[in-house]
Amino acid sequence: MELIILTKLKAYFQLSKPEITLMVFISTWFGFYAGIVKKGIELSSYNNLLIYSLIFGAICSSAGVAALNEYCESDLDKLMDRTKNRPIPAGVITRKSGLIFGVLMSLIGIGLFWFFVHKGAAILSAITLILYVFVYTPMKRKTPLNTLMGAIPGALPPLGGWLAATGELSKEAWIIGGILYAWQIPHFLSIAWIYRKDYKKGGFKMYTGEEKLFIFRLHIFIFTFLMIYYSILPTMVGIAGTFYLIGTIVIGMIFFFASMGLILDQNGKTAKILLKTTIYYLPLLLILFIVDNSLIN
Repeated sequence: MELIILTKLKAYFQLSKPEITLMVFISTWFGFYAGIVKKGIELSSYNNLLIYSLIFGAICSSAGVAALNEYCESDLDKLMDRTKNRPIPAGVITRKSGLIFGVLMSLIGIGLFWFFVHKGAAILSAITLILYVFVYTPMKRKTPLNTLMGAIPGALPPLGGWLAATGELSKEAWIIGGILYAWQIPHFLSIAWIYRKDYKKGGFKMYTGEEKLFIFRLHIFIFTFLMIYYSILPTMVGIAGTFYLIGTIVIGMIFFFASMGLILDQNGKTAKILLKTTIYYLPLLLILFIVDNSLIN
């Protein structure tokens, strides 16, 4: 009995796409912490209920959206090697259970935001769900532009974090959202290249075919440049200092060379290098921001 319970718990944990949920938490906290810096007050000034509700709201909302996405794509997941062992296609969790879990987690997340954080954050969370599940998910089988669309809900979590800290959306919030939007394009295109055969099996449209390689390269180049540009703007608008700027330029150049590797030579090695670079980039950017603020204070 205990083994069955543990297996189910592990399956629901996998259903929440923990890697993506972690990135959502990091980006939400980035927005929140940047908002604190903007206001010039200490983290301890915020009540614990707001902070914990923000954290668990972000985690639950992300887990809910992930589960609903897997519910919608469970039949397609069976066709692809990288997804056929996910909980629903593998038969560990039924589609109905996945749907219930996704709806429940989404409602908990939105509810935490609405009652204990900021109503605007709750609205952004609901918009994220709608765009990701009802717009981006079906677009994946219709047009390669799905990546540009899917990056929109992925860029909203830091805006919710900023609202939790400041109660309003200002240009600094949109800058952080811009970082997240631009970052996602090379991130997801590197994944698309690595699993291009699987995506083809599942019927997903991506810019990885021979006739679309120019657009594939162009998107990586443009959005890498935009990501670096948006990443240095916090210093330009006064919410970060010199330490952050120098560190951002360094990791930005590493990101740029990793992107150029895949642009110049499309193969598994260059795609994996870029993917790993994207994974480390956001946590490092947040660390730079926090350390920089500590040095200033």
